[in-house]
Amino acid sequence: MNEATKPDKLDIVINMLREMTANMHQMREEQQETYKELTILRKENEEIRTENARIKAEYESIKTNMEVLKKRMDSLEKEKRMLNVVLTGMDLEAHQSEDLQQIMEEFIEQKLEVKASVKTATKLGRKTVHRTEVGSESISKNRN
Repeated sequence: MNEATKPDKLDIVINMLREMTANMHQMREEQQETYKELTILRKENEEIRTENARIKAEYESIKTNMEVLKKRMDSLEKEKRMLNVVLTGMDLEAHQSEDLQQIMEEFIEQKLEVKASVKTATKLGRKTVHRTEVGSESISKNRN
């Protein structure tokens, strides 16, 4: 029985080695598959990081452009307000913009002794308050 058990034990050891070899092959295949997946994920991650950096740069560019445009808009609004003249206490019957423009041009020329080109004239209320936008070229020429 001693000799009969030896082949059985040897067979058991051989079977165990075969199973371990099969398990090692399976683990290597799983490891290779995991490595392939990891490589793909790293590539995708790098693409996402590149896209993120591009979007951040684009955002900063847009932010800078918005700041420049806001400054320009503020400057234009300031310039437009600077050209507005509000006259109060005038008793005028004219309601049409063209009539108000002519009246304002004549008033400015007579009272201020300045030749001005009135772009628009608007009656602001019943107290005969008038908003007049004066052309910047004529005023600047007459200041000198």
